[in-house]
This record gives sequence, structure tokens and C-alpha cells, in this order.
Amino acid sequence: EYKNKFIVLSFWASWHPESIEMQDSLQATIKKFAKRPVTFVSLSLDNDREAWLSAIRTRQLGGLHLCDFKGWNTLLAKQTNTQDIPALYVVNTSNRIVTTDMWGKQLENFLDKQVGNWEKEQKEKEKKHIAQYRYQKLKRQVNPHFLFNSLNALDCLVWEEKTEQASTFIHKLASAYRYMIKSEEEDFVQLASKIMECLNEYKKAHGVPRQIDMGCCV
Repeated sequence: EYKNKFIVLSFWASWHPESIEMQDSLQATIKKFAKRPVTFVSLSLDNDREAWLSAIRTRQLGGLHLCDFKGWNTLLAKQTNTQDIPALYVVNTSNRIVTTDMWGKQLENFLDKQVGNWEKEQKEKEKKHIAQYRYQKLKRQVNPHFLFNSLNALDCLVWEEKTEQASTFIHKLASAYRYMIKSEEEDFVQLASKIMECLNEYKKAHGVPRQIDMGCCV
């Protein structure tokens, strides 16, 4: 649930006026980052369940609220060495605390920069992944025998100085490869029409003299 998300962890208590005010101030930030990869977790140091729930309902506090009713003995308070409230920690996607005790606009500006940089990195990674996928797919599509025969035929045309035919051959070869790339992106193909289309492209590229008829094969 928290993978690839920033976590804003705040400590408060219903019996502590200043920490309640800070919880109120967090609400605008929570709304601003509602569609961003940020989770707001508010951990209460309350001992009284009803007082804790009443404060959340009365003030309509958003985010995820947690409380084990152990007060200052709660485990997370000890692990973060929290000795006073209100307290706030921002944890990045690598589970590292990157800043503490920021509120209001200062917190929003910090999150904007941190989250923005992370989102940019993710987009770059996605682009590289897509490029690598397309490269691997293209490698699978380039049949070495087909490519060898095509280049051999092209070499003959160039050697004989048939420039116009060589140019036409290159365009037809490119068309054949475009078809192979397009076909792999489709979920379903009609067997007869697609095989005939592919073979006709091959015929055009290699100068096969007779028309291909799939009627007797399918």
C-alpha cells in the first residue's frame, strides 16, 4: 500500500492544543496532494479512545489516523525519538526521513519539489523501459535469414547500378518490416488475410514474379 509513496507522519494528541492546530493546518496539504503519491499518517499519543475519536470527527481530520492508546510509550514514538508534539516527519520512497517539522506552505513546497523530482525520475525510467522493450521486440522481429536475403538482393541491385529499383526495393522492405511491427502490436489477426498481406509484401520486396494465392492454402 505504501510502495512508491511518500509518507507524511505526524504526532499529535487530542489533549494538546498546539498539535490539534497543526492537524488542522495539515488538512489543506492533504487535499492538495490527494492525487499525488503521498500518504498522510497521523499518530495520536492519546490514552483515551473516545477523546481521540471525538477530536477526529469534530474537526473532520483527513488522512490515516492511528493510535494504540499507550501515550508516549507507543513504539513509533520511541523509534523516531519523538519527545515533543506536534512533530512531523517526511519519509521518501526509499523509507528514509528527508525532513522534519515542516508545516503549511513550507511543507507543501518541499513535497512539491521532492515528489516532482521522483515523478520525473519514474517517467524517465518508464521511457527507458519502453525503449528497451521495443528494442528487444524489434530484435525478435528481425529474422536473420530474411534480412540476409534482403541485403543480398539489394547488393545485387546496387552492383548492377539499378538505382531506381534499389530505391523501390528499400521502400518495399521497409514496408514489410512496418507490417511485422504493426502485426505484433495487434491482439488478434485474421489468418488468411494477414498471411497473404505479409507474403505479398515479401513478393514486392524480392521481386517474386507470380501473384500469391491463398485460396488453396486456407
